[in-house]
Amino acid sequence: MTGIAVGLVLASAFLHSGWNYMAKKSADQATFLWLALGAGLVIFAPAFVFFLIREPVPARGWIFIAASAVVHVAYFVFLSRAYRQADLSVVYPLARGTGPMFVLIFALVFLREIPSGLGLAGILLVIAGVYLIHSRELSPQALLRPLKEALAPGSRMALFTGVTIGVYSIVDKSGVAVVNPLVYMWLWVVGTSILLAPARLARREAVWRLALSERWWIAAAGALLFGAYVLVLTALTTSHVSYVAAARESSILIGALYGRTLLGESSGAGRLVGAVAIAAGVALIGLAG
Repeated sequence: MTGIAVGLVLASAFLHSGWNYMAKKSADQATFLWLALGAGLVIFAPAFVFFLIREPVPARGWIFIAASAVVHVAYFVFLSRAYRQADLSVVYPLARGTGPMFVLIFALVFLREIPSGLGLAGILLVIAGVYLIHSRELSPQALLRPLKEALAPGSRMALFTGVTIGVYSIVDKSGVAVVNPLVYMWLWVVGTSILLAPARLARREAVWRLALSERWWIAAAGALLFGAYVLVLTALTTSHVSYVAAARESSILIGALYGRTLLGESSGAGRLVGAVAIAAGVALIGLAG
């Protein structure tokens, strides 16, 4: 990755962990995120119009936008079902850890992107670090738990989530090659929000109450969510998608810090070793060029 791409992804990691912290504190995470998407659309509407006028969407760009909207719906559905059916300590390492792995596989097959030796080592270190940081302990029982439960419904949903991360990363890499990154994101978020709307509007009163009680958090999360992924999309225009997808997981380090300092969550040897592995992996990806 270029220095600029690394900087964009690391800046994105800070924003990403920020809106995840806000969502974590919400009384209703699914509704909060849907409202945050809407808030982001409003906040970034002027910038969207500005860039759309300068860089209109070509005909083939709409194919990638529509595909990204649909895949992101699948991502949200699989992830929410995984969290309903399994513990965080099982879902998160499987979903986020396998995401970069699937991106690597899909990039090799569909984009013919071949990482360098350093880049591949960095990606594998990040995947291992994501897994370790959510194991907390380094005991065989803790390390093998997600794998032992791989056939359980929640674990299957987590793996499907990892697949969707791989798919939307490849789609978005191709999409931003022909569409301005901010315009691209604004339009797929519109599609995703519309497709998710029926489930949320079936609970209008609850949605309205949350919108009033957490309106400032929702607005802030929407701004951070949009900003974070626009930075990632911009990095995709200059670097291998497998590098960007792996380096994005540096947000987990910041999220773990938030959890430790702001939410009082415990830490353990697994988190320490996982954090070191992720940091080392991102450094190798940066050196890979």
